[in-house]
Amino acid sequence: MGTDKKYNQSDKVAEATLLDGLLSIGLYTQDPSPALNTLNDHLANAHYNLRANCIRKSSTQKEYNEKARALLHYFAPKYKDECTKIGALENSLNAHFIKNAPAPHKKTNTISLLFDKIADTPKPATTYTPAAPKSRPAQPTKKPSVEVDEAKTTPARQTRTKALKTTDQQMPLIAIEKPPLVEKKKITNPKPTDTEVTQADINTSGSIITDDMIKNSAELQINISGIIPSKKDKNPIQHGDLIDKRWRNIDNALIYGYHGLEGGRSLHTFMKDNRFLDIEIQDVVESAWQHENKYKTWPTRNSPEAIELPRISRFKWVTIDNKLREMGTTLDTVLKLNGCSNDMDQKDVLSVARIIKNTTGSLPGSNDTKEITIAPLVDERWKHIHMAFVNGNRGLPKINGGLPAFFEQNGLKDRPATKQDVIISAIIHKTTDSENKWPNQRTKEKIEDETLLNKKSWAAIDKRQIEGLTLVQIIKEYETHQELYKGVEEKAEAILGNLRENQKTQDLSNNTTAIALSLYALDQFEP
Repeated sequence: MGTDKKYNQSDKVAEATLLDGLLSIGLYTQDPSPALNTLNDHLANAHYNLRANCIRKSSTQKEYNEKARALLHYFAPKYKDECTKIGALENSLNAHFIKNAPAPHKKTNTISLLFDKIADTPKPATTYTPAAPKSRPAQPTKKPSVEVDEAKTTPARQTRTKALKTTDQQMPLIAIEKPPLVEKKKITNPKPTDTEVTQADINTSGSIITDDMIKNSAELQINISGIIPSKKDKNPIQHGDLIDKRWRNIDNALIYGYHGLEGGRSLHTFMKDNRFLDIEIQDVVESAWQHENKYKTWPTRNSPEAIELPRISRFKWVTIDNKLREMGTTLDTVLKLNGCSNDMDQKDVLSVARIIKNTTGSLPGSNDTKEITIAPLVDERWKHIHMAFVNGNRGLPKINGGLPAFFEQNGLKDRPATKQDVIISAIIHKTTDSENKWPNQRTKEKIEDETLLNKKSWAAIDKRQIEGLTLVQIIKEYETHQELYKGVEEKAEAILGNLRENQKTQDLSNNTTAIALSLYALDQFEP
């Protein structure tokens, strides 16, 4: 609560705590003395007037604090015997504010500063004279009610009942003196919640923590699990010198200076200052090689594949590229400088596309994910080449429309599909079908071969009516007049052989990649 803030009725916590604290002076004994009860009466009445005056005059919090301190010192010399309770009042108020403060680090801004070591504070520059209570108008007669026997009520009830009574006696002006030093009564702290400072933070005996210990546990956790330490992590630490501790408590220790640490920091700033939130070029290059071994292509800014290296597995490739740009470079530049470049030449793309068109009669599609087996684009994929044209990377120009637009610019077009193309794809489907049936317009599987009709659906072919015939009519014509379709079976068998060979190569490549990654993991985590 800043000194420039106006004291208003919204400060309910401060008002209620001050009133309860003043009244609680008489609650520490089972049989309060008459003088103590009188003190409670004056304190309650004086506090009521003080609060009303401060609200009416729009006093600042600083002015209210000074008047409240003067109020306490005013009663100290008159009731010397009862002022031994002031120390207990200090502890009670401080414990209350520590419990109810919005955050632990804000407790120094609350009204509890009024009662922090009252005996050691200098005498206030002003004195306080209690105002005479105003007389109340006569109340209308009410029905008789049950009388309360004050002798049978508890001390707390008696004190609070008397505190509400008004008095016509105006206390004389007395010089302010310091109250005597008293031994503070030990107050048991309430059980802290998750948002408060825990006892483990406060008790530093035998639990010294250093910056190196935090670095050790943080580095091991990042390398093994890829998780950056955070104060939101409530699980015990599993690695390093801080085993069984919690990052939430480490964050509090860095803020308040517990466990021998330098305060004024947080766990996030500690991780940032020690570059745990940055990325290393070596980790990027290593992850790029893993990506190439698994997906047969180098990563780019828009690569959707996950990063497997634990130290940076929390990032995406676009995030890594952004961080590298903040460092003055890019992902593409880093990969080129470290031998991870896979730039292509437009002439190579055209030559391989012509070979495929002459063999199958159709150009490769932009969604084709099968590996290319023709040099110099071996192990590449047409889908990745298409994305390279779209994004303008890997040495290829940026072209709207990607691979199909590139083919059109260079005069490469697909020829119209014929009945022979339909029969070749139908023979391949029947050979691979578990029931050895011809396809029809209701067949759900799409064509998966290297023909002109690759990736097309049988329903679309039937609706298209190639050369004026539906799918069923073309198959019926083939069965009736096979002399019209010479050589289609040989072509279908050749394409089917290539498909089987590619499948074997793909299975072998997957097994090799899995073995390589397993050996890499064993080498990295070998004890």
